[in-house]
Amino acid sequence: MNRPLTSAELEILQIARDHLGSQNTERDVIFTDDGGAAIFAKSKNGSPCIMLHLTNLAEFIRDGQMTRADVVQDIKDGCGEGAA
Repeated sequence: MNRPLTSAELEILQIARDHLGSQNTERDVIFTDDGGAAIFAKSKNGSPCIMLHLTNLAEFIRDGQMTRADVVQDIKDGCGEGAA
């Protein structure tokens, strides 16, 4: 399944790009069986460091379960020194 990313999913992807680098692109997004969008985000050296389920994270922010700062912290926790 392929579909355009929602604006909320694109926001999460941009957070990953801001903290890990531009090597994380829409072309790297995969779609789960339930229609969700996810990416195996790559650190600045190009190695995968964390899987981000863009759809779920966007929903968590919308519902108030998480903040953008929480997503950034998850990226830093998952990718260590590779995340700025």
